[in-house]
Amino acid sequence: MKNLTNKIKKIKGIVLGINIEEQQIKKAIYQNEKIYKCDLLESIKTETKNTQEKENHQKTVQIKKLKKVYHKNKVDYLLCNINNIEKYIPYIWKDAFSITKKEICFYGILEKEEKQNFLEKCQRYKGEINRQQEGKYTFFYIQSNKVPWYKSYFYFGIDEINLFLDKITEFLEK
Repeated sequence: MKNLTNKIKKIKGIVLGINIEEQQIKKAIYQNEKIYKCDLLESIKTETKNTQEKENHQKTVQIKKLKKVYHKNKVDYLLCNINNIEKYIPYIWKDAFSITKKEICFYGILEKEEKQNFLEKCQRYKGEINRQQEGKYTFFYIQSNKVPWYKSYFYFGIDEINLFLDKITEFLEK
């Protein structure tokens, strides 16, 4: 976590956080004065940072409609804890590169097979990938690049088909 909190202290701009549960990460975001807008979707709160005061705004965002809400290239950094949101990962992958300008960070506690699978999904978007292991957490830092919309939807379809086939396999094994 120290690696990510140090990185958060250096960033500036707009940050979108999805499923961030760790208090030290939230604290690092709130203490960074260079972050002037931060949306944390697990608590459904949007916080706007001004130099003198903080304003809290209630806002509901569906993960399936991230692109509609944040428009193209509106967020500088995307932070996402991938634990407990497995069914939404294809939707996040589909929209992450079109709404992020600088860097995408996925992190979580993953098994060896899950790490390899996630790394393969990262590599198909051809961005610069930095993978780090810190304790039980694995961090994937991906430099955002322009991905054509049809490529995102193609990979989204592949992910959905794989998810569907996995569910059928689990059902048949029972």
